Amino acid sequence: MPEVRRDLEALVAIPSINFPGYDLPDVVRCAEACAELLRAAGAEPELIPSSSGVPTVRADIPGPDGAPLVLLYSHYDVQPAGDLDKWHTEPFAAQERDGRLYGRGAADDKSGVITHLAVLRAFEGSPPVNLRILFEGEEEYGGDFEEWPTTKPEVFSDLDAAVICDMVNVEIGQPTFTKKLRGIIEGVVTVTTME
Repeated sequence: MPEVRRDLEALVAIPSINFPGYDLPDVVRCAEACAELLRAAGAEPELIPSSSGVPTVRADIPGPDGAPLVLLYSHYDVQPAGDLDKWHTEPFAAQERDGRLYGRGAADDKSGVITHLAVLRAFEGSPPVNLRILFEGEEEYGGDFEEWPTTKPEVFSDLDAAVICDMVNVEIGQPTFTKKLRGIIEGVVTVTTME
């Protein structure tokens, strides 16, 4: 599926950095690109804005009557690239090295978005189960998505299963099942001493 790689490269090229000090228009542009990819795969996505203005992309794709409802979750936002001198490639220009595609978000987690899209395409828009796709734009920092089970329970209440695609394979050709991830925490530490 050459379009899978092409689409991943296109998403990596969008610097969808969701972090303080960065502009959000690129994050929104990436959400719109994800929605367009879903449309091209036969879905009817909607952009659900958050309190910060960064949308979650949602699409429900019907399967056969009575089939289970499966959530496919990924996120399209990325961390800042950091010190560009430490990169061996341009962070927002996907490049292949040793069979892997490198670029900011190529693994975490635009590859997850593209994986879910590839599944939808493989079934030519008619999956054997009902699908609910959520592509979040605030996984890396902030947002109100974590409150959705309380504020939008209808999104989750009827699910039979969830597939969260937010990790890479440890080795090329070796499927990887990840059961937990490390997180990031940001804070300000103030130290006061006696003089």
